[in-house]
Amino acid sequence: MKTLLLLLALSLPGFAQDAPAPAPYTTTLTALRANTTSAADNFPGTFNGNAKPGNLSPLPLSTLLPGGDKTRYIAHLVPPWVKCSVPVGAAKCGSHPNVGYDQDSDAQIARQVADMRRRGFTVVWLDWFGPDNQHHNSVALRLLKEVERVRATGADFSLIIQPDHGIERDCAATGCDAKLIAALTYAYKTFEQSPAYLHWNGRPVVPFFWNDRLQPVDWVKVKQAIPGNPMFIFRDAKGFNIPGGDGAFAWNGTDLSYMTDFYKAGAAASKDKLVIGASYPGFDDRLASWGKNKIIPRRCGLNYLDTIRTALTYQKLTGSPVPFIQLVTWNDYDEGTVIEPGIDNCIAAIPAQVTGNTPDAKRLTWTVAFGKDKDGATGNEETIAYFRIFAATDHDNVKLLKDVPVTPAPHTLDLTPFDLKSGQKLYIQAIGRSMILNHLSDAITVP
Repeated sequence: MKTLLLLLALSLPGFAQDAPAPAPYTTTLTALRANTTSAADNFPGTFNGNAKPGNLSPLPLSTLLPGGDKTRYIAHLVPPWVKCSVPVGAAKCGSHPNVGYDQDSDAQIARQVADMRRRGFTVVWLDWFGPDNQHHNSVALRLLKEVERVRATGADFSLIIQPDHGIERDCAATGCDAKLIAALTYAYKTFEQSPAYLHWNGRPVVPFFWNDRLQPVDWVKVKQAIPGNPMFIFRDAKGFNIPGGDGAFAWNGTDLSYMTDFYKAGAAASKDKLVIGASYPGFDDRLASWGKNKIIPRRCGLNYLDTIRTALTYQKLTGSPVPFIQLVTWNDYDEGTVIEPGIDNCIAAIPAQVTGNTPDAKRLTWTVAFGKDKDGATGNEETIAYFRIFAATDHDNVKLLKDVPVTPAPHTLDLTPFDLKSGQKLYIQAIGRSMILNHLSDAITVP
């Protein structure tokens, strides 16, 4: 199935990300190596697959699929992070790792929203434990304020609040309906009437991360008891058939068949049902206090790209791109699904050399050496969008010589059009596909 999806993707126009036309500019080695994400600069990465933050691909999510500009991308944000005295990256900061920032912070939220927008997200989806959880609700209120500020500038960016079963962990004995009705009424009055809140066909979108087995709910009764006529969106393909439901969203299934089955169900569902697909880099819950040692290998960025490509199933069946894809998750460091610090494609080195002894016979040649990730997977060049070749003008400043498309290795560039001096240093930057980290070579000396 994966091979079929890849062949379909490659046969459709716009899938392969060509190198953009060169735009002469100068920058610095410091900038090319800098953390350009909203993750904390001192976050070291963790053993469950969360990457050390770095220099992120400048390409937007819309470049990943044909018709990608017709799909809206959603960043799934989780709120529990607080600063504490344990080292950054270590467990536990309370019941969670220390990720280097407090989520209940206007500055951090502004930093995250700006980063999301740079990557091409137009919606942020917040996991919400209800108004009684002071920290989480404070995050929600700060996030609403920031999204409203962004919207006031004319930008296309919206908020979704997702009621989580954390609103009441175990209400099977006393009944969940009343507690949920109170929380949803608060959500309508506080969030859903804002022009920054996501509406679909004039109705606020309200998804649920809910364990209906442990916390049974009469969804029809709840919907009738709350204001706003919201769209109730449920998790997994079964969500298309829940009474009172208006659609479904995908989550992180254990393999690609989960995603293709979800899109088949979405294509077969009533046209008034909202379909929200998903992509995820992997899963590893060994940092979570509730973890069950569930692992979905990241495969050096390929799991992320493969789950994105499964959306072609929906497009093939319906003739239209899926309306939304949610990235699961922006910052769930506990479960190893984060995209905030970027997705590592396991580049270990970019070996290169300049051959030729005369100005009219110089050529740069390079390959890409990949390492292995924690699960033993090896990266490959499918995760690279193009290469950027820079020439140093002093110890830190560099100028762009050329952007080079990815072709079968070894890669090469004729240097004769450029005025290069003997002893001058060159650098190769492997630009990742959207959301994937860039990697910079060591210096290559011109003979």
